Amino acid sequence: MGTVMWRDIRAHANRFLLTALAVILGVAFLAGTLGLRDVLRSTLSSLIDGIITDGLIVSGPLIAETDIGQMHAPIDPALATTIEGLAGVQSVRADYSGQLVVLDKEGVPANLAQAPAVGLPYSELESSLIKGRKPHAADEVVLEESTAYRAKLDVGDRVTVIVGSAPKPMVVSGITRYKTTMAGASVAMLQKDEGIKVFGHDGKAETLTVTLADGADDNAVADAIRSELGSDVEVRIASDVRDEQKKTFEEFLTLLNTLIIVFVTIALAIGTFIIANTFHMSVRQRQRQFALLRAIGAAPGHVFAIVIVQALVIGLIGSALGVLLGQGLLVVIRAEIEKIGMPLAGDFTLTPATATTALIIGMVVTIASAVVPARRAALVAPIEAMRETSGATEPPLRLRAVIGVVMLATGVPLVIAGTTRSLGSWSLGAGAALTVLGLFVLAPALIAPAVAALGAPLRRASSISGTLASRSLAGAARKTATTASALIVGVALVAGGATLASSIKASLASAYDDIAEFDLMVQPIVTASDVTQAASRIADAPGVESVLGAVRYGYARIELGSERTDGQIAALPPAVLPPLGVSATSGDLATYGPGTAILGEDYAKDHGLSVGQNITLAGQSGMREVSVAAIVKTEMMEVQVAVTDEDFAAIGTLEPLVGPTLVAIEQGADVATVKKDLTAALSDLHIYRVLDRADMVDAGSTQIDMALTVLYALLGLSIIIAVLGVINTLSLSVADRVREIGLLQAVGLSRGGVRAVLLHESILTTIIGAVLGIALGVPLAIAVYIYMSDGGTLAVTVPWWSLAILLVAAFIIGILASLIPGQRAARVDILDAIRAD
Repeated sequence: MGTVMWRDIRAHANRFLLTALAVILGVAFLAGTLGLRDVLRSTLSSLIDGIITDGLIVSGPLIAETDIGQMHAPIDPALATTIEGLAGVQSVRADYSGQLVVLDKEGVPANLAQAPAVGLPYSELESSLIKGRKPHAADEVVLEESTAYRAKLDVGDRVTVIVGSAPKPMVVSGITRYKTTMAGASVAMLQKDEGIKVFGHDGKAETLTVTLADGADDNAVADAIRSELGSDVEVRIASDVRDEQKKTFEEFLTLLNTLIIVFVTIALAIGTFIIANTFHMSVRQRQRQFALLRAIGAAPGHVFAIVIVQALVIGLIGSALGVLLGQGLLVVIRAEIEKIGMPLAGDFTLTPATATTALIIGMVVTIASAVVPARRAALVAPIEAMRETSGATEPPLRLRAVIGVVMLATGVPLVIAGTTRSLGSWSLGAGAALTVLGLFVLAPALIAPAVAALGAPLRRASSISGTLASRSLAGAARKTATTASALIVGVALVAGGATLASSIKASLASAYDDIAEFDLMVQPIVTASDVTQAASRIADAPGVESVLGAVRYGYARIELGSERTDGQIAALPPAVLPPLGVSATSGDLATYGPGTAILGEDYAKDHGLSVGQNITLAGQSGMREVSVAAIVKTEMMEVQVAVTDEDFAAIGTLEPLVGPTLVAIEQGADVATVKKDLTAALSDLHIYRVLDRADMVDAGSTQIDMALTVLYALLGLSIIIAVLGVINTLSLSVADRVREIGLLQAVGLSRGGVRAVLLHESILTTIIGAVLGIALGVPLAIAVYIYMSDGGTLAVTVPWWSLAILLVAAFIIGILASLIPGQRAARVDILDAIRAD
């Protein structure tokens, strides 16, 4: 059996090459993804270890536990003297930090994407100077080396930094290096006294870091500090804080990894279609061979083993090569990331665990795909198999069609019920799953009518080759459906993503046109904490009628009776509610003022809150009990808990951030002119941009387009694997139809005609896959969009141009996929072909 297996692999090496290539690409994507996750984990872990050293961290009382970690009140630095007098303490350092944005010479922040912009007082303990000197004056700054690299700054250069919300000109006095990478964050150090003044909290420090004497027990020293200072402080062991921070980052990495793994799974699922189709056709072509083996004494298990071991060999070779390609992919990713100034820590070699995981998954997928074909090969009786000729008629599709129709008839109503929320959100997911599976089950029964309808233009253009191609595809409906299924998945996701994005953009535009009651929005391009200076300039600008207010955010402790749900709250002046389209679903917005709060309807529902109930908010400055004035919904911003500016200031939320400022212009004033004047008035502040309604829609659309681009990039591998499936199926089809091709040439069909038949088959297969993918993806995307809107503005838009481009792309893919199989078919020798059994 082993000899038979190896001879078959060598004799049909080309047959399995494309199958192995599908495995290689899927496993490479998987290995590269897992490897990148390991590198990011190592980088973030190294960053945390470098920032939070051993010892104890002493802070003010815990105020809030949010999704970004614990928030503590600041602490009096004078307590350092008391702590230093305790046994086991070597030294105590007061820690200060805050946001300080470094701008490059073009005014662009030097931190990458969402990475923080950190400012610190200068300290030689945290880093080492590699160039220049430490800052001596209030207008001097030391930059971390990757920050200086991204900003293209050197010692002696003038630089503008944003402290709080105000620009400040400074001079680079030195460049420093940390022991670990900053992972894209910008880091700048001010002169020590200046840094303490800028980043201190009304004279208080962020934390006190306690370094222990040699041999001191951290728990014993922590207990001593608690005993000495009482409840005014919280003492944490540094290693516990590191673990907490790493856990937060790990949750982020897990979410990111899950997202990418979804697309890897899609690619591997599409590869499964190809592998299964390859083995189905291979078994079909070799039934005489298997029959002969059975006739001379081979048991069904032997035949089954031949196919499975072949799959094992293909899976092993393909997975191993995939792991190697994934290693190369990881190196390329590292080079590209470091090119933009974000050095990564850790070893860029795939870990044994990652390589083994990718290898095993690739082999399991390949073997699982071959089980059904292997079983078919093993269970066919010898006499029946020897009587069967290549290209035998496929079994009827009636039962499969009935099952598919039943699944669709069940799934579609569940999807509709899910969009209306009449049966709960589960019905949308269950209905979508049944609809997708039902279409795949029904697909072979749809091939004949699809070929008849979609193949008509090809038959009119070339009656002979078009007719032959149509009959061939319809006569092998299962094979055609399996080949098209790989494209259906990819096209459905692309078409669905385009439809969802198009509808969201349309609803965004509708919201600004029909709901928003303001003309301009002034938006900080970096996190800002104070817009007082900007607000006065906006109010004084010509053509401005009123400044409706700025939306602000911060973190606070939220107590709902016995329940505590710390998180973000917003400061919403009553004047901004109508312009933002905020409307009450219960209660009265007219009663909203100091001492009251408004809640988003989802937040209120999740926590069982209603109008008139009291909630308690606590921050750095104090505590306020407020009553719920109204439950609201809005389409232009997310609201959980919102209070007035007075209550927001009284609470003293942690890390208060300023959002957009809304501006109404005078009647008759030209929006473009006012926008230009406002932009000029704010230009020297560097961090503001003025948006009109078209800009607001464009800003939202840009984010959607970026998400769509990422979707297309991640789906690109799936599409490539699907194309390999078309090529593989056509190549196997040529081997399966050698006699047919020879007879066609014998009765006068030219070599070009043979190529045309394969070309038409390829085009029809890809067009059918694209059409069915669009028919699946667009309705499901519309259902998801309606569900997401939840009674809000609906602007369902089908992106017809994008769908047309998809069909054109499918047509081109069909042409390209036919080139190699068509050329191989044209080279078939007539005499050899008509002698073939």
